[in-house]
Amino acid sequence: MFTDFSGGLAGPHQGQGKLIASAFTSCYESDNGLVTVYDKNGEVLANANY
Repeated sequence: MFTDFSGGLAGPHQGQGKLIASAFTSCYESDNGLVTVYDKNGEVLANANY
């Protein structure tokens, strides 16, 4: 999932990335699902299992 945020894991939008990942996991269930949220430069903002 891509966003228009910037900064990656250490940037100022890390909290929003975690919130997006959390919202995704509340909608989907899987035995081994993984969602990754990326910033506009393709850097990872957050990961979450679902």
